Amino acid sequence: PEEIDQALDEHVARISENFPSQDEFLQALAAEGLTLRELKKRYRPEVENQLLKQRFIQKKLADVAVSRHEVEEFFAKYTDSLPGQPEAVKLAHILLPIAPSAKEEDSVEALAGQLRQQVLDGADFASISLNYSSLGAGAEGGDLGFVSRDDVVPEFARAAFNLSVGEISGVVRTQFGFHVIKCEDQQGDRLKLRHILLAIQPSVEDSQKVLHLADSLLHDAQSGGDFPQMAKTWSDDAQSRPQGGELGWFATSQLPEAFATAVQGWTTPGEYRGPVRSQFGIHILELLDYRPARQYTLAEDFDEIKEMARQEKTSRFVEKWIAEIKEKTYIDYRL
Repeated sequence: PEEIDQALDEHVARISENFPSQDEFLQALAAEGLTLRELKKRYRPEVENQLLKQRFIQKKLADVAVSRHEVEEFFAKYTDSLPGQPEAVKLAHILLPIAPSAKEEDSVEALAGQLRQQVLDGADFASISLNYSSLGAGAEGGDLGFVSRDDVVPEFARAAFNLSVGEISGVVRTQFGFHVIKCEDQQGDRLKLRHILLAIQPSVEDSQKVLHLADSLLHDAQSGGDFPQMAKTWSDDAQSRPQGGELGWFATSQLPEAFATAVQGWTTPGEYRGPVRSQFGIHILELLDYRPARQYTLAEDFDEIKEMARQEKTSRFVEKWIAEIKEKTYIDYRL
């Protein structure tokens, strides 16, 4: 289950990367009447099935290996058709997220309380949601339809499923922001709910504060500061932080737009650039190494060519394996 959860998180993260920001991703989900939890629930069987298939195939292919002679034969046969080594950079970074301050959060919570009071004083709930809700949640006056407890995040469920028909909740905090929830009907274990949602967005002041910190760290790095130690202290990237912010190699043509613009023409290792803004926050970049575009050679790229040879041998093995499976499998064509 833990592996499936991790794969689900990675799958959803890849989907969210198609949107300019996390907020716009959540807004698109809300427009489809989905929560993050519902999306993961929808994808879970597919991801679990894929992991099982991968595990089975990996076990079957674990013994496929290539000798040096096979690598040399592969290179001699495919030299003219191998793609060239693309221009690539090896990067490290410090990621500084732009998060709402406690002051901003308190302000949004206070507004949610004021809107709740307006509803209690007789204001139309749907109109309030339409005019004030964030992330597209007010498009239908905050109408969520009939939902079960498992359809919503736990914090929302705890508040909503303690309401009687006609009741209004207090201000409820979830990962999406602050909600005020109204229960309008009940069918078995499902409730017809409507809500007001106020997302907590960083203020201009919050953004400026992070940019100021980024400028300060960039200046320290350029003045000879210990970048790996700075990354371990300040970076919000849990994966790269233990390695001093090291991200590894990237083909420049495959970098995200924000990074591609920042590294364009950058060829001198040991230099620093930034601040670079992405959907995740503000980045300070270090160029650890640079590799110009060139053709593969056995002397310089043996490991990469060996992996290509192994993949080609694996492909032949799989074709043979599938042919054997077909021989043993009964197939009935009914046209």
